[in-house]
Amino acid sequence: MQNYKHSLILLFLSICFFACEEDALELTPGNLSVLNYGDTVQLTANIDVDWKLMPEGLANISAEGLLIAGDSSGSFVLQAVSKGDETNRVEQDVFVSNRAESLNTLLEGGNIIYLRHAIARTGNDLFNLGPEGWHLSCSSDTARQLSPEGFVQAQELGDAFKRLEIPLEDTIYVSEYCRCIQTVEELGLDKPFVTEKDITFFVYDESQRHAKTQAFINSFTPTDKNVLLVAHSFGPGSTYQQPQQGYSVIFKKGNSEPEFQTVIRDDEFILLK
Repeated sequence: MQNYKHSLILLFLSICFFACEEDALELTPGNLSVLNYGDTVQLTANIDVDWKLMPEGLANISAEGLLIAGDSSGSFVLQAVSKGDETNRVEQDVFVSNRAESLNTLLEGGNIIYLRHAIARTGNDLFNLGPEGWHLSCSSDTARQLSPEGFVQAQELGDAFKRLEIPLEDTIYVSEYCRCIQTVEELGLDKPFVTEKDITFFVYDESQRHAKTQAFINSFTPTDKNVLLVAHSFGPGSTYQQPQQGYSVIFKKGNSEPEFQTVIRDDEFILLK
């Protein structure tokens, strides 16, 4: 009889455990991408939850899950915690930017990102005064190199690319200059790079660089990822808006030449890191 009672107790506890076990927390929508200033999103959960934003200030959320983006750029963590079990929780990164449309386009893939190298204020380019291959040098006596703020800028840009989870093709294409290669290295994207003459500044028939750069950009077949190029300002004859150091020019493949989309400043990325 005692064993029978013991078995009933175990059966009761097992039934209670499975009956009382809470469903895994799920949110809808599950990915908010990048919100524009003032955007509103109604969040729902499959169980009763408390909502929290960390840090506070970039948005507000009601007890019913209505999220309202503020009017400044940045990132925060949205947290939903089950009212019945504090260990049952979900977190997701949320971004707010007045460049939301362009950034969401990057998240969709199919673009060419032409990134001008990070800030280079150390040394001077020797141009025709230098020996053959001078542009390959990482010495400031021979060619302009990244400054200390350039290294920081590149690292912060890389942090933003990773935090946003911008999808990139497996290979990065880069000018032969040391300042461009170092920019790629400091981005820390863990992707191999190859150097490309057609986007290398001054060395290979500078008068034709713009046309060759256009042709190279337009040679990529769109996928659900983005192609990243790291190079310089545009060559002679360009009508595109010239990017400052650390700025990204966004293109899509066109019929005869690349379709210019927009320029994204370095800080518009870095604020979201």
